[in-house]
Amino acid sequence: MKKRTLSFILALAMLAALPVMAGASSWADDMMKDLLGKGILAAIPEAPDEFIKREEFSVMLAKAMLYRTGDSLKAGVATVFADNDEIFSGNVAYILYLYEQGILRGSMIDGKLYMLPNSLITRQEAMALLGRWLGLNPDLPVSQEKLFTDDDTIQDYARSIIYQLVGMSVVTGYPDGSYMPVRNISHAETSSLIFKVLNGKILQSYFGNGDLGNADGGPRASMFSMPYGLCLDNSGNLVVFDTFNASIKRISGGLSVTMLGFTDALDDYEFTMPYYLDGKQEEAMFGRPVDGVYNADGDFFIVDRENHAIRVLLGDTVYTYAGGVQGFGNGRNEDAMFDSPSAIAIDKSGVLYVADTMNHCIRKIDTDRTVSTIAGRAGTPGYANANGSAALFCEPSGIAVDSEGAIYVADTGNHVIRKISGGFVTTVAGTVSSVESGEDYAPGGSFNFPRGLCWADGKLYIADTGDHTVKMLTGDGNVSTVAGSGEPGDRDGTPDTAMLNNPASVVYSNGVLYIADTFNNKIKSVWLDK
Repeated sequence: MKKRTLSFILALAMLAALPVMAGASSWADDMMKDLLGKGILAAIPEAPDEFIKREEFSVMLAKAMLYRTGDSLKAGVATVFADNDEIFSGNVAYILYLYEQGILRGSMIDGKLYMLPNSLITRQEAMALLGRWLGLNPDLPVSQEKLFTDDDTIQDYARSIIYQLVGMSVVTGYPDGSYMPVRNISHAETSSLIFKVLNGKILQSYFGNGDLGNADGGPRASMFSMPYGLCLDNSGNLVVFDTFNASIKRISGGLSVTMLGFTDALDDYEFTMPYYLDGKQEEAMFGRPVDGVYNADGDFFIVDRENHAIRVLLGDTVYTYAGGVQGFGNGRNEDAMFDSPSAIAIDKSGVLYVADTMNHCIRKIDTDRTVSTIAGRAGTPGYANANGSAALFCEPSGIAVDSEGAIYVADTGNHVIRKISGGFVTTVAGTVSSVESGEDYAPGGSFNFPRGLCWADGKLYIADTGDHTVKMLTGDGNVSTVAGSGEPGDRDGTPDTAMLNNPASVVYSNGVLYIADTFNNKIKSVWLDK
């Protein structure tokens, strides 16, 4: 008997993995080894959890800057500091380099400028130096709401930098919600910061404390319930489809805030009760929102899977844009029907494309709201590369449009990635192990129940849900893993050792790939740019 892959997520809904909080030194081992190989660390410190001195931090930062830019270090004597004699002679040129770059400014004491090389450096002082290297604006306004429980102890010179680094997934706070800005920073923490900036590859928890729940707030105070989808609004803010809270949240200014779906009634499984109600933003209710997209005018289209509808937020009011009744039908208004749609994408002209999962079809919604079928045959799961209705899919659950207008589809039940160009469907990655219509296809190639897709910078990023990884498909057909060890779990760290649990969606923004780590009830991030 054929199993429906949508039940794949529902069947294990209560198996949320517990977060793993490794010690700082063990967590940073791989990063320190990487920095050692690059010459940024002279040796792995014997006690990585011990605090680092200002001179040691500054030299690591200077070496990292030189490594990244390829600049040569000029010989010179730093005469700018009154305590220059306290700086190790081999480090003087690095300190001078930082000073000349405007990164290290020293401390003014009794009218003289001091380096204070042997004093310890605080977390907020370290962030200020890091922010200067990255060219961050220390005067950008920040949210008036607290990002950390000890926000009031962050000094003005560092506050905006810290908020920006949180947004870049470089900085996180502690599990109790604090940042501890005046706490000194350790060798291991320093290595992790420099590694993130230099390599751009570290998978970490971004938002959500890992518990199943519903709470707005900062990175470690916010709570989600099986978040399935992600998208970006027109201001670049991350939008989370908190599916089993029947809500949609926006992450902005270091806070997660519910923007749609405010009901708190629970069903028999203690998930938020699904409803269906159009109306004002604060009153509208949803079934299981799983994906969405904004058009150029700022209209927000939402895939409401359980209500078999595409909803839209226009201004401050939610309307049903297409569908609303389970079934299959092309046309407009009440004639259009979907069956458990799971994903949506938009092209440059504003045309929407929908992965109509249980109809096994790819649907198109023109700007006049007319729904048509561009590929697949309703009610006929299978696998066939062909044109239009001769092509067959099995529960497609992800969709993306590239810069040329080609459509990519995560053909979830077939464990492959398909492409629609000129109306013709081809397979671009993955292997199907069986082509008998109606069977459960076992994963036989690169993917295991792939779902969410994201096209960015000429690459396709794929949430390979059943493999607990995120993968990347390049134009030459090469598939590689960018995050996740392949084993289910909840562990931050380097992309190949970190663990995800049934990730369902990905979205890319300014060098950062954000991941809906569904069964961990978290949003995670990995900085890809080098």
